[in-house]
Amino acid sequence: MTKLTSNNYFHLRCFYHGLSISYCIELCSGAFERFTPSESIGVIIKRKDLRPLKVNGLIEDRLEVIMGVRYLRYSISDLGIKVFEEYKNDCSK
Repeated sequence: MTKLTSNNYFHLRCFYHGLSISYCIELCSGAFERFTPSESIGVIIKRKDLRPLKVNGLIEDRLEVIMGVRYLRYSISDLGIKVFEEYKNDCSK
């Protein structure tokens, strides 16, 4: 696994606490290529923020169709939970 930055851990922490992000992949939708978080986290989420988490298997995606519009829904993976809990324990020492 590549070394994660503090920004990566910030986003991983948000996912750990229940955040999911929907990414619209429907061409005809006004939300095409827009990331929509399940709750506000106070920052704008960009593709470059999610890439290291996805590449390292810390988040996973699944296809969802909502009112005929296709989305990829990103959420934390089991590996992501394990990595974040190890990080949290290391920081608390």
